[in-house]
Amino acid sequence: MSAAGRLAGRVAIVTGASRGVGPVLALRFAREGAKVALVARSAEGVEQAAHTIGADAIAIVADLTREEDVVSAVARTAEVFGRIDILVNNAAAPGEDRFIWEQTLQNWNATIAIDLTAAMLCTREVLNRSMLA
Repeated sequence: MSAAGRLAGRVAIVTGASRGVGPVLALRFAREGAKVALVARSAEGVEQAAHTIGADAIAIVADLTREEDVVSAVARTAEVFGRIDILVNNAAAPGEDRFIWEQTLQNWNATIAIDLTAAMLCTREVLNRSMLA
């Protein structure tokens, strides 16, 4: 990828990087010179996306609704690349599309866990591990 782009010398974490817009964003960041950690639950998808980018990318398999997985993913990124400059909280799960009167607590909580809680955990960990310093 390009070491002379707008993001040269920067390190990015992209969550939800196994499909959809996640791998596209990661590839774009790498083309602009960033090193990229691609994070997702799907090992096959995230490893393929990182392989497509090449040496400027690592694949990290993690369930971002689990605090210990978030801590591990951020620590691995910092260990490999030395710092973290950019975080893209792209991981999301739409849950089942239901009318509110049909909604289940399980579906609601699963959606909130990935759409909100995971983003908070990732942001908190990246700030404390790298950005605030």
